[in-house]
Amino acid sequence: MIRPVTAADLPAFHTVMLAAGMDPRSSWNRTTLEGLEQSLFAPGSGGFVAVCGGEVCGCVGFRPDREDTLTLNRLATLPDMRGQDIGAALVRAVETVAAERGFRRVLLAVSQFNLEVVPYYERLGYVQANEIYAFASPGSPVPVVLVKRIVGIGSTDLDNRLAEITQKLAELKKLDVNHLIFGSEIHRYELHPPISKEQLGKTAQSFGIDFPEDYAQFLTTVGNGGAGPDYGIFSLDESLELCNTLAIGREFPHRKAWQPLVENLSDGTPRGQGKIPYYINNPVTELDRKKQRAWNEFYYDGNNSSGSMCIGEQGCGHMTLLVVCGPERGNIWVDSRATNYGITPLKKDKSGTTFLQWYEDWLDQAVEQLRGKND
Repeated sequence: MIRPVTAADLPAFHTVMLAAGMDPRSSWNRTTLEGLEQSLFAPGSGGFVAVCGGEVCGCVGFRPDREDTLTLNRLATLPDMRGQDIGAALVRAVETVAAERGFRRVLLAVSQFNLEVVPYYERLGYVQANEIYAFASPGSPVPVVLVKRIVGIGSTDLDNRLAEITQKLAELKKLDVNHLIFGSEIHRYELHPPISKEQLGKTAQSFGIDFPEDYAQFLTTVGNGGAGPDYGIFSLDESLELCNTLAIGREFPHRKAWQPLVENLSDGTPRGQGKIPYYINNPVTELDRKKQRAWNEFYYDGNNSSGSMCIGEQGCGHMTLLVVCGPERGNIWVDSRATNYGITPLKKDKSGTTFLQWYEDWLDQAVEQLRGKND
């Protein structure tokens, strides 16, 4: 039986913890009854005990960490009661609390002295995250942080898709240990810690924009950049550094592929899509150079990508844009001006490709590719 912990359970809770057989170097073994009481019964905190034959045989605690995260801690079962899924039941109890309270994820930290339990948590759906544990014991080695997205009560389709992305990314990391997928040797399937909703809101307000919902929730619940298509996704700050911040709040100017016609500077012959004249990049006469300067000022003007932000690099100068203003808001475009192919939409269907569709397609294709290699 799993039930909420009470003050009367503290001695038994403490006994189960100390009986878990943790490495003597771990701060776990320095837990006192007083410290345990303060941790379990602080505002918003709590815990559960598992009762077997009338005696406490397992325990777990939790406490809030930021607005979207519930931290799981102090999970333990008596050695002779292991193998009966008591630990998993206690973890599910904490996850239920997270869902009921509207937390989007559960986070836990594993001591460097107890790394053999990491696979256990991964089987329960937790994935390693490149985050700093807010409650780490001073003087102890930096713990390994694992997180799991929680689909809450009344959750939306977007919540479900983001939770599935987290699981697929963990699978992809396991499948691609040799980094066969293009760009993975750069991001190594690691995500940066999520950004707070407050910080994201302040950024949006300062630039007068409204970030697309799927992108915003990705940043605040999955990761603020890191693993993703091609060489990965830029953090919000990196994206803003690369865009024309003076024009980001203006409407994105394109509705279809943009590659203006230019005349051949030597013979006046018009050229079309993707066929910038040779003399643009290799001027011969002074007239060529004059027209080249005029062309570059026009072609690479930041206003040609206004209302968008660069969220990733594809290689060879191709950049991934996310439109944040105008009718194309929420869709992915590709800026290939560096290779003279203009700015073009990444089309999945007539309505374009959204941020989440782009990310999901990358995951699905990469997993399918690696499963084929491993069969």
